Amino acid sequence: MKSFIRLTLFSCIPFVLSSCASSAHAATYYMSTGGSDSNSGTSGSPWASPDHALNCGDVILASGGNYSAANFYTGKWGTVTCSANQPNVAWLKCSTFDACKISATTTPGMWVDKSYWGVQGWEITASVSDVDGTCFSAQPNWNAPVTIHHIIFANNVANGCSQGGFASTPNISSLTGVDYLAILGNIAYNASSGSQSCTSGISIWEPVESDSNTGTHIYVAGNFTYGNLDPSKCDGTGPTDGEGIIFDTFDGSQTPGLPAYTAQGVAFNNLVVNNGGKGLEVVNNHAGSY
Repeated sequence: MKSFIRLTLFSCIPFVLSSCASSAHAATYYMSTGGSDSNSGTSGSPWASPDHALNCGDVILASGGNYSAANFYTGKWGTVTCSANQPNVAWLKCSTFDACKISATTTPGMWVDKSYWGVQGWEITASVSDVDGTCFSAQPNWNAPVTIHHIIFANNVANGCSQGGFASTPNISSLTGVDYLAILGNIAYNASSGSQSCTSGISIWEPVESDSNTGTHIYVAGNFTYGNLDPSKCDGTGPTDGEGIIFDTFDGSQTPGLPAYTAQGVAFNNLVVNNGGKGLEVVNNHAGSY
């Protein structure tokens, strides 16, 4: 089933990024389970994490293996430099689809906390029993939060996650969040099994605009999300989520002071089957002005 819904991936997503120009300075670096961040990032001297300064269009090519979630936690993502007229992303790409795996037990599987990053070809399981058990998370840096943008999760597998498969989350204390997010061609199953909060396969919770440009800012397309069933007690109640895909609280009403999100979000051509809640839900998008 894992090969059922895969996309041919390009280095730009025209629905999300305002330009499809390729980077003039694209370079390829390498990562492995036995790498070190003090290495040079060549094939013979690979890195251990994405905590390196890159340019848009650069690729970190990861060899197959079982990776530690600690190397993909908040604070472990480098700054990506993009020119104003050439938005794109730097890619963290598995060399072979589904061969790069993370099994997280104490943290989220992968917490992208910097702008202009794309992740492709990984599989993550997160058995954490608390609210940190998201497999793929986009969220501002914990210690120095700013709104992040231009994040892509493409052709990945979220499998057995306790607190959500693919999720974007604001930093509540700083009123920062995530914008320009694309979730494309992924598989999320059994991704809401934890009891500390009620979660879903793909969840966009309280995004925050990074600019006021028109067009689509959030694009969720070509995904297969199934079997996401909240337990009988989650967040102290009976199940309230377990959606295949949820656009959650774009009016910001769950966080005092958070502005309403006025940009466009799109869900297109997804396959959503046998989830515990709605297949596709838009919730709390009507209070206030929006």
